[in-house]
Formats: sequence, C-alpha cells, structure tokens
Amino acid sequence: MPITGCLYMLLFLDRTNIANARSLGIGRPDGLETSLGMPADGYNTALWVFYVPFVLAEVPANLVLGSDRIRPGVFLGGQMFVLGVLGTCQGLTRTYGGLLAPRFLLGVFEAALPAGAAYTISTYYTRREAAVRFAWFFNFALAGPLFSGLLAYALEGLDGAGAGGYEGWRWIFVVEGLATCFVAAFVVWMCPDFPQHARQPWFLTARERDRLVRQLEVSRGTEAKGSVADSVPMWKVLVDWRIHLLTMCFFCCDITASSISSFSPTILTELGWTSTIAQLMTMPVWAAGIASTFLVTWLASYVNLPAPFLLLSIVLQLVGWSIMVAYVPTAGARYSALFLMAMGTFPQMSILMGWLSANLRGRRYLAVGMGWMVGFGNCKFCYFQRLHQRRTPAVPHRVCYGPRLHNVGLRAHERRIRATSRQ
Repeated sequence: MPITGCLYMLLFLDRTNIANARSLGIGRPDGLETSLGMPADGYNTALWVFYVPFVLAEVPANLVLGSDRIRPGVFLGGQMFVLGVLGTCQGLTRTYGGLLAPRFLLGVFEAALPAGAAYTISTYYTRREAAVRFAWFFNFALAGPLFSGLLAYALEGLDGAGAGGYEGWRWIFVVEGLATCFVAAFVVWMCPDFPQHARQPWFLTARERDRLVRQLEVSRGTEAKGSVADSVPMWKVLVDWRIHLLTMCFFCCDITASSISSFSPTILTELGWTSTIAQLMTMPVWAAGIASTFLVTWLASYVNLPAPFLLLSIVLQLVGWSIMVAYVPTAGARYSALFLMAMGTFPQMSILMGWLSANLRGRRYLAVGMGWMVGFGNCKFCYFQRLHQRRTPAVPHRVCYGPRLHNVGLRAHERRIRATSRQ
C-alpha cells in the first residue's frame, strides 16, 4: 500500500498542480495565464486536453499489465519517471502550446498508473479487505493536493530575480516533477510482482506467499492464468452491466472531485483571500476529505453494507452543491460547502471501487473493470471543462445533476440485488 499510495499521491499532485500554479498569478503580469499568453478559455483547455488520451488508454494499458509480460514495478515506475520529466517541462515552457503538449503526453503516460495500481491492489486483498485498502489508496492521492497547497505557499516567494529567472508558479511544476522522477526509481525496485509470482524475500517469504494465495482463492476463487475465470470472452466483459453501472456512479461523483481539485484555489481567491492564504486554506478541505474517506469506508467494510454509507455521502455532497448553487455571498458558508463536498465525494470513490472489485472474478475481468472505471469515470472532462468560462463563477453550478444521476444508478443496483436475493 505505501508504494502504490505514494505513486498515486505524486500522480494526483502532478495532475492538479496547475490549479495551484494558476492561483498564484491571478491578476498578475507574471502569472501562468499572462506569461504564456493563454486565450480566454485556455486554462480549461489545458485541463481537459489531459483527459482525452487518459480515458482512451486506460483499458489497453491495464490489459498489458495483466498479461504478465512485464513486471508491475518496471511498468509503473518507468511511466512514472516519464511523467516526472513531462511535469518538469510544464514549468520550463515559454508558450501556451508548450504547456498543452506535455499535458497531452501526461494523459498518455499516466493512463496506466491509477488503474494499474488499483488492479495490483485488487489482486492482493480479499473482497472484504479491498474497500479499506482503496480508502488508503485514495487518501494518499488526496494528500497530494494537501501538500501541494503548502508547497505552493512556500514557493510563491520565488521570483525571477532570485530563483534562476523563473516565476514562482514555474517552480511548482519543476519541484514536483523532479520529486516524481526521484520516487520513480524506488517504485521500479520496490513494487512487488503479482501474488503468485512475488519472489522478493524482503516482501513475502515462500510460506507467506502460499498462505496469501490460498486466502485469495477462498475469497475470489481460482483466478490463475488459464483458469475458467480468466478465460471469459472479452465481449462478455465489455457488456457487463455491473462495470457500466458502477462506472456511471463513479463518473457522477468524480465531477465534484474534479471541481474541488481544479478550482478550489480559484474559488478561495474569489472569496477574498489573497492567493497566498488561499493556498493554505485548501489544506483543511483535503484533510477533511481524507478523514471522511477512511472513516466512512471502514464502517461500510466493517458492517459489509456499502449502500447506506454511499447514500449518506451523497446527502453531504448535495448539501455542499446546494450552497454553491445558491451562490451564498457569505465567504464562510461557501467555504463550508467545500468541506461538505469533499466529505461526501471522496468516500464514494473508494467504496465504489471496492464494490466493483469484489464483484469481478478473473484477471481479465479485473483489468478491464478497474481500467474502465478509472478511465471512463474521468471522461466528463472532455466536455465538462467547456462549461467553465472566465466570466462565470468558478464552480459549475449546472453539473449538480451528477449526484442525482449517481443516486438513480445506486437505487437501480439495490433493486437488482434485492431481486437476486429473493430468487
């Protein structure tokens, strides 16, 4: 968990640090948008251009990882190193096109990493254990923006006169990109193989590995390569209603998650805080999301009943959105809404991913299912970012339909479960 968690934390940090870089220079001639000569919708374009290749490459990349032709450490760590280089290039560019190109390539090379790490976690834990592990996995990711705000606050004082001729927002990309490259070397070395092939003596002894494999077979059945569960035709995987239903739920709640990660520094700046204080004020929001994710997911796993906790999270999410939709002028109320949105959104993602993992058997099913959820769960950015205009409020009020669609899908799933139980 620490290995995949740190990997995801740095990836999420590299993906969302553009929000911190932008907020540092709002209204300043040396800011991100002004320095690169961005058009009116340039920032939104820089956001959604990342997700086009990210969505399309998720499933193929997971199938490659699940084929056993390349060790997970080499596959994940190698791509992580490339991401660090591309992240650094974002801080060195002098043109708007020079920002779009590395962000597009970031989407290409990051596609395999979140879904690949989630797939690797799924192969190591039983169905009941997986949800809590996904909570830890997502909490590592949420720690990325939390520390990114602190780092952005620390780097804002760097200006062209005293730091190599680069503005403060450039150093956010450079420092975080170099940190990603550094950690990638440890991922290549320390990330273990899949349970059946885990030979690293510092990780698992032969006795521990055999016991783990037996526990997984009791929980999930035989999933070895060539088994019945692993020989399901691809078309059956692609038409499985469980994958598409839970992906739709993940898609809907991820709309809120993406709004928080991409626009919370800007929102806080518009509430009257300076860009420096706004960076620090994002940290409690992420911290609340981390605490809520672990607590709610642990309770759902402990009682083995995820649906009520999903509904509770949806209610918190809806209350937060309602305050934002009403556009309450009081800064404290809108700041509180960010807490409610974070505490209601992030637990849903770990519960949904654990729920899907528990209902899929076979390595091919897992590879496609986890890749599909993470990939297509993010495809809202292909049109969602186009709704944001510089002249409108930073939060997309009209996308509050996301939690409602989530609720509809969840209730349909519950009816299907009850019908199956009666049969």
